[in-house]
Amino acid sequence: MKITKDFKGLVDVGWAYKFEGSITTSESLEIELDGKWLFVTDSIEAGGGIEAGGGIKAGWGIKAGGGIEAGEGIEAGGGIKAGWGIKAGGGIKAGEGIEAGLSITCKKIISLKFSLFAGICTWRETEEKDELITCSAIKGGQVKYGTVKLLEKEKQTV
Repeated sequence: MKITKDFKGLVDVGWAYKFEGSITTSESLEIELDGKWLFVTDSIEAGGGIEAGGGIKAGWGIKAGGGIEAGEGIEAGGGIKAGWGIKAGGGIKAGEGIEAGLSITCKKIISLKFSLFAGICTWRETEEKDELITCSAIKGGQVKYGTVKLLEKEKQTV
């Protein structure tokens, strides 16, 4: 399934395109909104992966059978769950927990309330890289499974 700015029910609210309710597909979900975020008031669920050029925000949860990837951030009022990995150009924020079959990577902060699991793949043996949680910091919650690798702060020039 592909969501563009012409997708039925989308409303341009400036920083994002808003959709009232849930978006559910048994396929992969591709979001092309000219770099803007997709804000869904309830949940987003895809049988395959979710890929967005901008960011993804759901009032409740985000769940993908495959991976979740966003050029900007990923936010959910509830949990975030991916069968494979999670990757964001910005931060990742979950009101509850985060679960990924493979690694989790973002350039900014991972923020959550409860538990974080990375590399809990059940379909093959995992390698060290599959269990990596790469970010600038983790706020709240606890890493229950995975290895945290903090990014070095960018050197500031005067």
